[in-house]
Amino acid sequence: MAAEENPGVDVDEYGLAPDETLCGCCYDTVKRAALVASPCPHNPEAYAGMPIGMYHCPSCGVMVLAGSAHPTVCLECAEKLRANLSLDKGKTGT
Repeated sequence: MAAEENPGVDVDEYGLAPDETLCGCCYDTVKRAALVASPCPHNPEAYAGMPIGMYHCPSCGVMVLAGSAHPTVCLECAEKLRANLSLDKGKTGT
């Protein structure tokens, strides 16, 4: 919805209201307050300064600039990731 169609809500150039943002995993629009730190065990920050460009996380599938932190994720993605990580631990016996 364009800003001119709903003058009561401020939106940015992407159509997000001030209290909205995107989940770093599924890219759904969510309220900022509904985001949590990613439970992913991988650390794309470890690749800072390496000439690899983008880092594709093997657990959660997020693509970030190498050296950047994992983005925050919505509660649904966090729960799915926790469940998948639990299943992976069971497969490896750790």
